[in-house]
Amino acid sequence: MNKGKKRHFTESELEIVVNDVEPRREILSGPLSAGINMKRKEMSGRPDKISGILLKSCARQLSPIFHHIFNVSLSQQKVPRLWKQAEMIPVPKVSKPKMLNDFRPVALTSLLMKSFEKIVKSELLGRTAHALDPMQFAYRAHRGVEDATLTLLNL
Repeated sequence: MNKGKKRHFTESELEIVVNDVEPRREILSGPLSAGINMKRKEMSGRPDKISGILLKSCARQLSPIFHHIFNVSLSQQKVPRLWKQAEMIPVPKVSKPKMLNDFRPVALTSLLMKSFEKIVKSELLGRTAHALDPMQFAYRAHRGVEDATLTLLNL
């Protein structure tokens, strides 16, 4: 076990959280269409050459195919190599760039991978939300610095 984690959780606490969540290696088909459909139409092509326009226009027809691919990926615990690649695009920070520092690197990644990540994140949060500390404010929907500050002031 990672030493950093050991400081925060006892073995029994980790076992409770792990044993309390039943394993699921399959994605339900319901959220899949939403994951694919969430992408904006105007997004450009990516390393996998699948455009946002295609995903948006054909989400209903492609959903069963990607459902199968996502489930195979989960069951084999592998992600297609192409989904991990990124195309780096230099975007100017200033109107007339003259040096390398005048550019900001932007990584274009697979829209399918982003959809897959969103679906897996939704599944994980839905199944583990009950185990999260109520005082956890970072990386949680509808919670932020203001909530943490108000909570601390009212303790």
